[in-house]
Amino acid sequence: MAAATAELVGIITDAGAEIARCHARLEIDHAWRRSGGALKRFGVPMAERADFPDGIACRNETIKALEARIDKLKAVVREQALEYLALDQQHAELETEMEALQAALAECRLNLKMARGVADA
Repeated sequence: MAAATAELVGIITDAGAEIARCHARLEIDHAWRRSGGALKRFGVPMAERADFPDGIACRNETIKALEARIDKLKAVVREQALEYLALDQQHAELETEMEALQAALAECRLNLKMARGVADA
């Protein structure tokens, strides 16, 4: 009987150690409180740990928030890319118009020179 009791105590002790290890891994064995402007770590009693989100849940929520932010930034990049393409198209059209105006100006200058030459002759 004593051997069975000792074995049972050993099993319970090992189970308690495994629970403590898992709680530490899930980061529910402690929390942080602001005290005098600084964050201070404090232990969370075993009976209150179910009320705290574990490290995995916090990580998952952080990932969701980051993915949402990435999606918003991708949308901004797409919008800015479209605006850039529109501006690039406008720039190309203005360059074409400017080249046409420069050609027309050169032709006008040539015509003016020819008209002056005829008038001088």
